[in-house]
Amino acid sequence: MKIHQLILKELKLRKLGASLSILTIVIALTSIIAALHAMRQFDIETQTQLGALTQQTDARVKKMNDQIRKTMKGLGFNVHIYPSQQDLSEVYANGYASNTMPYNYVERLAESPIVTINHLLPQLSRRTLWKEQNREIMLIGVDGQVPISHRDPKKPIMSPVKPGQAVIGSELATQLNLKKGQTITLNDYPYTVSKVHPQRGNIDDITVWVPLADVQAMLNLPDQINSILALGCNCASVDRLGEIRAELSKVIPNTKIIEVESKALARAEARNKVKADSQLAKKQLLETRDAARQSRENFLTLLSPLILLASLIGLFTLSLFNVRERKSEIGTLLSMGVHSSKLFALFLGRACIIGIAGSLITAILIACLSYPLSQYWLYLLIAPALTLTASWLPTLTALSQDPVTILKQD
Repeated sequence: MKIHQLILKELKLRKLGASLSILTIVIALTSIIAALHAMRQFDIETQTQLGALTQQTDARVKKMNDQIRKTMKGLGFNVHIYPSQQDLSEVYANGYASNTMPYNYVERLAESPIVTINHLLPQLSRRTLWKEQNREIMLIGVDGQVPISHRDPKKPIMSPVKPGQAVIGSELATQLNLKKGQTITLNDYPYTVSKVHPQRGNIDDITVWVPLADVQAMLNLPDQINSILALGCNCASVDRLGEIRAELSKVIPNTKIIEVESKALARAEARNKVKADSQLAKKQLLETRDAARQSRENFLTLLSPLILLASLIGLFTLSLFNVRERKSEIGTLLSMGVHSSKLFALFLGRACIIGIAGSLITAILIACLSYPLSQYWLYLLIAPALTLTASWLPTLTALSQDPVTILKQD
């Protein structure tokens, strides 16, 4: 009879011992794989929590960015650029700079790769006498906003004043009874009132806006401006103004740059705090999860060898009982001239089949539990190795005895 036939008959005859061995393997492998799967799920849960925290932060920051953007556009320009020799106290007192700088400064900015400001608006402003009305006004010369060449065109904050047109502040329009569409003369220049600004509660209410070239001609300051207004970046920086100054000073070094305090800046600072709080929350989450994972990993590192050792002892004991039960058979077969290598192959073949059966049952079980089999198939190879290791010594001990001695003892 061939070896495989003997093995099958042996398994059929001693079902209880084989079943107990298979059960030992299934319990050991399932316990280890379940612990490993729990560790993987813990890591996935950690990443999920981090992802959810990131999404929440991104959503809050996006909402705050939109609010900041709307607020900054609503409040107008918040970065003012003046000539380097300008005394800022004079600007604060009079509302304009008495010193000027070349118009090409704004052209340099527009053609440079700057990223910290948008919406460049050059202007030339002075308190001057409107001689036809015999009263002092704030006169501001502006054109359109100068687009930054390397960016997509942006919707302007302030509409340009077209040639031959003038925009009037609300208080001035009320006092002089000026209406939209009315024709006026300002220091010998004829204009049509294109717009009357609503009341703003500041110097804008007594301001007249006309084309920049006209004011340069009135003041005899060709190609000169006294300020450039811009919208500062919506950047998450602790020193936002410092970054703006550092970037712009490389392009137009002979200037002074200030940032006007606004609600938008407060919201930008709040946005920065949200990001900082989010980073701290992520750090705390990772520290907590890492500590818990380390504890689980230490437990698994201790548990796995204990499970393998217990299963090895159990398989060794079952194999030892099986060999002892068959001592008389072994002695008889050896005395009849059956070579010990054939009997050795019989017992180890039985152990190998038990190991394979245990692996297959474990594979079916973890598939039913919806565990990813592809991640754990290497652990299934442990079973045949365990059964062969557990069966090798009892089998070798039994086959090494003299058959006559075995039969006498029996």
